[in-house]
Amino acid sequence: MKFAQGFIVGLLFSAAVFLSYEKSAFFGRPGVSVTLAESTLTTAVKDAQRQCESRMAAAIESAERQCETKLSRVQQDEHEEESAEEEPQEEPAEEPAEELAEAAVSAELKDPASMTPYGCPPGLPKIQSILQDEGSEKFSMHHYERYYASWFREMRCRSTLRLVEIGASQASLKAWDRMFQSSSKTILGVADSDRSSENTMDSLISKRPWDIIIDNGSSAAGQMLFRLFSLWNTLAPGGVYIIQNLHANFGVNEVAAERPLANQAWAVVQKIEEIQQVLMRRHLGTRDLSVMPGDESLISVEWGMNLVKLRKCTELECASPPFWREVRVDMDRMVAWNKRATATNPKITKRPGTLPQPMSQPRSIEPPAFADVSGSPYPCPRGLRSIASVIKRSGSDKYKNHRYDHYYERWFREIRCKPKIKVIEIGANQGHSLNAWDTIFTSPGKTVLGLAYGGPAMGVENKVRRGVGVLFGDQSKKRTMEDLIA
Repeated sequence: MKFAQGFIVGLLFSAAVFLSYEKSAFFGRPGVSVTLAESTLTTAVKDAQRQCESRMAAAIESAERQCETKLSRVQQDEHEEESAEEEPQEEPAEEPAEELAEAAVSAELKDPASMTPYGCPPGLPKIQSILQDEGSEKFSMHHYERYYASWFREMRCRSTLRLVEIGASQASLKAWDRMFQSSSKTILGVADSDRSSENTMDSLISKRPWDIIIDNGSSAAGQMLFRLFSLWNTLAPGGVYIIQNLHANFGVNEVAAERPLANQAWAVVQKIEEIQQVLMRRHLGTRDLSVMPGDESLISVEWGMNLVKLRKCTELECASPPFWREVRVDMDRMVAWNKRATATNPKITKRPGTLPQPMSQPRSIEPPAFADVSGSPYPCPRGLRSIASVIKRSGSDKYKNHRYDHYYERWFREIRCKPKIKVIEIGANQGHSLNAWDTIFTSPGKTVLGLAYGGPAMGVENKVRRGVGVLFGDQSKKRTMEDLIA
């Protein structure tokens, strides 16, 4: 382009000199000399334009070929991996014992109910077997074992444990006692006919803190919410509050006054959906967003079929939350929404134990260096680094801005070493997180792929490690999604 510009300037200068010469030599015939000069100048400009256009077209064509070549390489690598999976390779008659053992573990232990709980000895009875042996309806009617297996894995063999079930049966109390192997444990069941009275709540509050609270009491929506608001702040850091039998909120076996059809605002499901909105407040910059007293300690809400789990942050999670952002919402609308949400809260008496406990002051805490994968269903190498430390080192905003590591550590540790795992991140424009996934997931034959789009993604393919794929496409287009599915 610079060459073309210089060429045009030179031609203009030459044409100007020629025009001056022609005017002096043919003064008596100005029309001839000027016409000749203008013709020469026009021809030169057109030639320069053609050369510029030719060079630009060649540059664009070259860039397109480079992009097509890179995309073809990624697609070829994927095709080779798929072909390798589809076409069986010749194997010796007898496979090595290590491979057979790994294959057996991979096939047998994919169900979380079959995983060894963290810190527990092998051979511990499965939660499903315990509930079934004791004749609990949690297995025979509801099949809650599908959720308990993962929700209680970290707690089954901890040194101390305090659990209370409101509306407990003899079968469930026996099951809890067998399920948790703590050397010092308290298992308490509330079977009183008035399980939502203030006297009952005061008694439970006086015995705080609780690690696990299971609400299996009256299914009337108002009473469920009264118990939640009364007991939430009695949970220890990292504790869980589980509400069962949510189906009753939809008019099953309840008096008309308690049915959501009569007063939808009192449905427990709707109230918890309102409470979980506070999980966004730091990213929205809305410091006053609160529905339930003490909900600043809420770190996650997980739904199941007919039950829900609310988890309180651990001491580490409470002390290292995401930083506050600038306000990103219409504050008038937020205040109006918050007022409507809290208007349907149950009325509870403020007394010691129902009030929120002081939160740990945010401070800089180094994440654990190594991961606990002792209960992984797949063989993992020793000295596996924690997901938090990997994401922090990568420079990804998933750590410094969002603290998603609090969740990834729990969500991914069962599959970090899964053979031939496939991971794709949509919106991987910087490359930091793709390199982190490549480190986090350790199995051979893994696939780590990122979908990038727009200006921030320029050059991302040069920032990722060898073996990490990058595709470019508009993530809002149907064609891009079809390419990923294929």
